[in-house]
Amino acid sequence: MTIMDAGKPGQGLVPAAITPANDTSAAVSTLSLQKGPLLFGLSALVVFVGVFGVWAGLAPLSSGALASGIVGPDSSRKVIQHLEGGIVSVLHVRQNQQVKAGEPLITLESVQAEASFSAQRSQWARLLIMRERLDAQMDGRSDFSLPEAEQWADNVQLAEFTQSQQQLLSTRQAALKQQSEIHETQIAQLHDEINAIDAENAGLDKQMELMAEEMANKARLLEQQLISQPDYMLLQRQMAQLESSKSANTARIARAAQQINEVRLQMLQLQETYRDRVAEESTQVNNEIAQIEERMASAGDILKRTIITSPVDGIVLNLQAQTTGGVIRPAEPIMEVVPLNDDMIIVARLAPKDIDMVTVGLEARVSLLPFASRNELPLIGSVTEVAADSTYDEASRTYYYEMRVRVSADELAKHEGIYLSPGMPADVTIVTGERTMLQYLAEPLVRSVTRAFVYD
Repeated sequence: MTIMDAGKPGQGLVPAAITPANDTSAAVSTLSLQKGPLLFGLSALVVFVGVFGVWAGLAPLSSGALASGIVGPDSSRKVIQHLEGGIVSVLHVRQNQQVKAGEPLITLESVQAEASFSAQRSQWARLLIMRERLDAQMDGRSDFSLPEAEQWADNVQLAEFTQSQQQLLSTRQAALKQQSEIHETQIAQLHDEINAIDAENAGLDKQMELMAEEMANKARLLEQQLISQPDYMLLQRQMAQLESSKSANTARIARAAQQINEVRLQMLQLQETYRDRVAEESTQVNNEIAQIEERMASAGDILKRTIITSPVDGIVLNLQAQTTGGVIRPAEPIMEVVPLNDDMIIVARLAPKDIDMVTVGLEARVSLLPFASRNELPLIGSVTEVAADSTYDEASRTYYYEMRVRVSADELAKHEGIYLSPGMPADVTIVTGERTMLQYLAEPLVRSVTRAFVYD
């Protein structure tokens, strides 16, 4: 470095020699200029580290467990299945279609179900006709009618069967009447016989009365010896014959009366046997009616189930049947209906390592992924349910605990345009506590040191 000397006027500038004192002063000046920014930077760094250290040691940070989930109804999805299966006749819905409770979803081919139900119903009607005929037999009525006969008016086969049962009723009643009339005729004949014997006895009584008078007269004559003893004995023999005839007639009357009682007993037995047979047949028919009604109810239920309806108001998802004519296997899932008016919740999967930190009632911060571009603050909810056991996912080959998080309607109202829809993905952070940044950074080191001192 050179310094121009300007002390002599009128002369040109001449380099001057630099002395040692000048060099020292320049060096000190240069060093001072260099230390200023360095000291400022060091001071700023110290201040930053100090402030960060104080903040890291004192400022609380929320700690939490992360989980991914999907928005769904509070109640589970309704899986639509069919017990017997069948062939699709009409497909009433499509994927993601909104349906009402009771609305038809799929109609299956019903030819076999209708044929089975019709056969059972026809057999049931025949049994009802038989029961009505038996009731008429028991009550002694000459005819009967089928209950609610108007609904069978167009059924020719049932009309013919009813006519045959009416003929059977008439035949059986005629046979019973004929046998009863035979017995009544026998009783009448026996009564006539008794009456004839009674008339004969009346004649015998008159003869015996006259014979007694004659014998009294002859007895007086015999005492006067006006007649012989043989004549009187002849009258006695005639009286004995009359008495014997009357005794025989009395026995005949007793036998006839006994026969009348026997015939009447036969009539009672005939009636009892007739009624017992009717009662036995009625019991059998009633049992068959009970059995056929069970089968008819089953067939009717199968026929009714050929129209598959929605159990709730909801949205159709996972529709498996795509075209008419397709085959639905028994008990195979056909589709799912997500309840529409049900409360929406977030069903999340919690990692097993976090299960010890998460309990019911903890705060949960929900970020709905479809609204991530709007930079919305997370929804504040709460954990309402945590599964007691883990579940294995075949797809990811991992275990997880199912957890349910509920967001209140008031919380949703704070976020305009934000809503919960079934199937919407979400990230969930469960607030499990607070700790400082320093504790967070030191945790791995503390864990390593702790493990290092574990004695094996």
